[in-house]
Formats: sequence, C-alpha cells, structure tokens
Amino acid sequence: MKQTNKKRRLFEDDEIFGSTDPLPLSKIDKKAAQMAYAAKGGEKDNNPDDDKVAFENASEAALDLKPSQKEVVPYKAVTFAFSALMKINPMFDGPGGDLQAIISDDNFIMDGHHRWAATILIDPTAKITATRIKLPGEALVTALNVVTAGKGRKGNTGEGNIANFGGDAITSQVDVVLEKGYFAEKDTEKLKEALVKWAGSVEEAKKRMVENAKKMVKTIPSWAPSRVDMPVIQAPEVAAVAKQIAAGTVDIKPPYSPEVGNKLKPTGAKSEGIIPAMESYYLMRTGKKPLNENVIKRLREYNKVNQKRLHESYLKKVKKQRLQEKLSDLLRPLVEQSLKGILKKKLK
Repeated sequence: MKQTNKKRRLFEDDEIFGSTDPLPLSKIDKKAAQMAYAAKGGEKDNNPDDDKVAFENASEAALDLKPSQKEVVPYKAVTFAFSALMKINPMFDGPGGDLQAIISDDNFIMDGHHRWAATILIDPTAKITATRIKLPGEALVTALNVVTAGKGRKGNTGEGNIANFGGDAITSQVDVVLEKGYFAEKDTEKLKEALVKWAGSVEEAKKRMVENAKKMVKTIPSWAPSRVDMPVIQAPEVAAVAKQIAAGTVDIKPPYSPEVGNKLKPTGAKSEGIIPAMESYYLMRTGKKPLNENVIKRLREYNKVNQKRLHESYLKKVKKQRLQEKLSDLLRPLVEQSLKGILKKKLK
C-alpha cells in the first residue's frame, strides 16, 4: 500500500472509505456516507474496533500549526487580529485560545484558518487549543468528508491565497479597518488606541504584523482538496463528531458494513472490484478468511502489471546506459587527441 506519512500509521493499510487517496467532498458517495455516518455503519461491519480513531484536546503554538486550504482572506484575518487585541468578538480570549475546530495528528488545520492567521499576526507563539483526531491530514480529510456528506451538506466556497498573505495585503487592510471600523467595533479611535497600546504606534503595529506573517506556514499540502471540497464541521459539533469517530460508529475503514460496501463505487476502470478485493485481503490477513482463488487471481494480475512496469523501467535504464557508452566511445578519441596536443605544446 502507498505510504503517505513517515509516522507509524494507525491501521495496517491506508484505505479510508474505499480509497488510499484523500477523497474530496464531491467524490464521496452520498448514500454510502449516509449509511456510514447517519446509520452508524461502523456498528454493522462485524468488527467493533476497525473504525475507532482516538482523539485528544491539543494545545499548540500557532506557528506550529499548518494550513490545509489556501483560501485565507487578509481582511477577515486582520479584523480577527483587532478583535484579539481588544478581546472582543470573536476573539474574546485574545490571540490563541480555542480554535473551535479539528486538527490532524500531523498538525494540519481542518477549519478555523482565519482565527489561526489572526493569532499569528499578533503573537505567533500564542497557544491554540483544538480537538486532535489521530489520523494524518490526508486521511482525516476523507473521514470528515464522510461525516459532512452523511449530514447532507455541501462544501463552502472561499477566496484569497495564503501564499500572498503578507506585506501590502496586511497593511492595506489595517488601513481599511482604521478608516471604516468593522463588524465588532465601529469606533476607529478605539481601534487606533488598541494598535498604539500594543506596538507603540500604528506604523509600528503594521510592521510587526507583517513580520509575524512571515513566520506563518504558507505551503498547502499536495493532497489538500480545494475549499469547496473540504469538510464542513460546525464548531458546536466538533466534540460530538470526535466522540463518534472514537467510538467507531462512523464506518470509514474496511471491512465495511454491507450497506456501505455495496454503495462504494470504484473511481475508474483500473479500480473495478478493488473494494471487495481489499475486504477479502483484510479478512485473509486477520485469519478470518482463507486466501481464495479470487484474491489469488487479483494478486497475480497485480504482479503481472508490476513486473511489466519494472521491466519497462529496466529497459529504459539499459538504453540510457548504452547511449552513455556510445557517447563515451565517440568522445574518447577527441579527448585523447586534445590531450596529446596540449602535452606537445608544453614539451616544446
């Protein structure tokens, strides 16, 4: 199986909801998700422990957390930063505090990116608390998308590009807020006073925010879907969703309940029949099912394809070596002749 994380995986294989790759929300089979989540498919797959994933209350410095979406709007982050300075809505506890969202075992944020960005603008070392579900980011996206689809929700759209989060993108939005106020505070004098109290002057506050923004992780992982295909878990639901996954009621791992397994669709011609084969292989490995002819046949087919790929790779390597040898044979006389000429000149 493909390994996408250097840490020891929670399960023996990487498959989540029929795939080893992160599944965007639009690729989740809605009926299968309903059976997996709403109908508690994890209690109907004859394995009470396969779907259980532990969670914990985590506390991390803001600069140690990583984004899973590029859509971060500077204006929204700046307004949250003002709220953090003034300890008003929605940052009543100042920078840091409860993210009211889920993070992965490798510190990727599933939601709450603007609260995180605002904290970094004010104090990158401030501690952020969140619910950590102990799956790597790419697997957690799929698991939470199963819950999202099981709730019958669509994804949220977004705008902005975190790669451009800094410099003028920050200072210009600070000016906008100081001129017009924002939803939590309309008094521009109070806003200016907050900046002066924090940094000594408005200009110094801008510089400090820009410098802090440089410390932010701005690289989005290659496995991350676009915002509209990411999970939608509301803040009040976070604890309940984490407990449901920890209890194993959400059917995200093989073996699947019949209702879920029958509705999971392969994503392409090459994947035809892969889910039943994976389930057979899982049961075989755990001693619950013999290695039957169907599984043997599929393993043989896989080996044939893999051997062909390796053979093609070997032929390319041999061809490259032969070309290099030919080139060396062509260049050798020229090099020798050139060296002889140089030696003659030096001996004269």
